[in-house]
Amino acid sequence: MPRQRGAPSLLAVFAHPDDESISAGGVLARHATAHARTAVVTTTWAATTQRATELTEALRILGAGAPRMLGYADSRVPQSAPGSQRFLDAPLDEAIGQLVAHIREFRPEIVVFPVKFLCSALRGLRNYTSVALARSAAQARGMAMPGG
Repeated sequence: MPRQRGAPSLLAVFAHPDDESISAGGVLARHATAHARTAVVTTTWAATTQRATELTEALRILGAGAPRMLGYADSRVPQSAPGSQRFLDAPLDEAIGQLVAHIREFRPEIVVFPVKFLCSALRGLRNYTSVALARSAAQARGMAMPGG
C-alpha cells in the first residue's frame, strides 16, 4: 500500500518484548493503519526465545514489521539471552552503536523512547536506565530525537 501523506515513519525503542504493546501499541497500530513504515527495537531478549516469538506475533498484529532485537540479557532474567551479557553491563558505546545503526538503517521520521524509560531511570530500574542513556548518547552523536 502506498504511504499516505501525513503518516510519518516511526521507530520505537523498548527495553523488553511486550513493552511495545503495553506502552505504545495504539501509536504503532495507528501509524501502520495510516500506511506509515513502523518498526520496533528491543534491547533485551534473544531472537531464539519464546518472548521473541511472542514479539513477532505482537508486531504482526500492530503492523510494525519484523522484530529488531539487540539480544542482550535482561538484568533480572539471565535466560533471556543465554550466553549474552546483560544490557546494563554492555559497554555503552557498543549499545549506542547498535541502536544508532538501526536508526540509520530504518531512517525514521519519528523515534519513540517512551517516557517510562526516563521515569524508570530516575527510580533506578536498570534496563530502562540503560535505554535512557543510550538515547542521550545517540542524540549526542547527532541523531535527532523528537521531544529531546
